[in-house]
Amino acid sequence: MIFLFLLVTDFVVLSQSLRVGAYTDASGVFVRKDMPVSAQTHNYTGGPVPTRDNIFVLWCGKRPDTHVSHQLQHLLKGISFFQPQSPVYFITERKILSASLEKKLTAFPNVHPVFWSSSFLDGTPVEGIQPEEPNWVEFSDVVRVVVLWRWGGTYIDADDLMVGPLIRDLNVLPILEWPGMETISWKNATLPLVDGRHKHNPSLNPEWNFQAQADPMVNFEPGNPFLWAWMQKMAENRSSRDWGQIIPTEIIRARPKEFARHIHLVPQHYLLIHPAFARFFKGQGPLFPPYDLRLANLPMYDTPITRDEFMSVWEEIGRAEYSSFLVKNSGMRGWKSKGALLDFPSWVAHTDPSELKR
Repeated sequence: MIFLFLLVTDFVVLSQSLRVGAYTDASGVFVRKDMPVSAQTHNYTGGPVPTRDNIFVLWCGKRPDTHVSHQLQHLLKGISFFQPQSPVYFITERKILSASLEKKLTAFPNVHPVFWSSSFLDGTPVEGIQPEEPNWVEFSDVVRVVVLWRWGGTYIDADDLMVGPLIRDLNVLPILEWPGMETISWKNATLPLVDGRHKHNPSLNPEWNFQAQADPMVNFEPGNPFLWAWMQKMAENRSSRDWGQIIPTEIIRARPKEFARHIHLVPQHYLLIHPAFARFFKGQGPLFPPYDLRLANLPMYDTPITRDEFMSVWEEIGRAEYSSFLVKNSGMRGWKSKGALLDFPSWVAHTDPSELKR
């Protein structure tokens, strides 16, 4: 069970209009950066136009409790401030969405509830795969890849908080870098990492090997071949623990040149401040400096800092090539620590977005 921000639309309309390869230009050359926002009019009655401008959300399984309801509202508040032009599609189930919560969510501009249907998977390699209710955590990996392939746009886990506008790069897939490592242990398995030389990004260290992540997936264009390959591997491997990170890592490792022009690899912490991976959280991580090449003196985010210290760092990050636009609200109850900043994500959630605008 998880929140996802996802693009979604009428299946029949879009399945007839979508064509693989629609994101290449006339010469077939893939463009990664500085593409203008689509000027197409979004037709909500017939389904939104497939475009990278859309943002998606999913919550299925259990009825949202108070924490989940508040998290959704905080997230949508940030999106409406930083991405006012983006249509937002909230995939859920009729049986778990109360009228009061629906009213609160749709009070934000451009938010549209869409009720889950297995027909979203029709015509894809994962057609027929079903969620193991009530656990949509793993199945969400299937949904995010399908909707981004079919309709394009951005997926954001809904336990994230938006603190800045999306980056402009296309087809952004986040990665975790592991200096000095060739393999890591992942969910009781050994995961070979991808050779760092395959990042195809001159600003990233080629000596640091990496693995793929799935949050956030940003500005994907419909019909992306990498997402199709991802679905094919999901269909071959029904072990859901492999879907979200092991499978895309293996695809890139096995076929790096084939997919280099279809995905733009960016370190996850350039996009998302993720305190859940701090070292004092059961030894996970780290995600943050000193593995951050943007700034020489960026402090460790797995150590407590004050609000003023954070705001100072936030200003500096804003001048970097990639500026984090999300904060993970782990457990949807905030990040608890022993330092002066006791609950950083909840502080962000209750902060007016204008205070975070750089």
